[in-house]
Amino acid sequence: MIASNENVIRMFGKPSFDYETDCIVLYEDQDSFIHYIRDYVANVEYVIVSNVLAIELPASERPASSVYLLHHFHLLKHFSNRIERFLIESHQQEHFDALFNTLSIEEAFS
Repeated sequence: MIASNENVIRMFGKPSFDYETDCIVLYEDQDSFIHYIRDYVANVEYVIVSNVLAIELPASERPASSVYLLHHFHLLKHFSNRIERFLIESHQQEHFDALFNTLSIEEAFS
């Protein structure tokens, strides 16, 4: 079962973003979203994926929660076309390139 985003926020609290944290919206459309967060102090990066998108993944590959840690990033390849289109349309490609030191979404999520 996938934990709801509300449960994740209740468990960990609302994230506060400052100079120690960076984030980018990789995809967003109505109730579907993918948000990437990097905490420089804790040296942690993770992605929050809406339940609407998570259920599109094959059941055997679906993580137990909507918080995807580094070892789950390869699952984002399923959404690479949407992410790429969103980054271009929202003018965030440069921010993405700076975060991932790459020009390819496939490379970033391999």
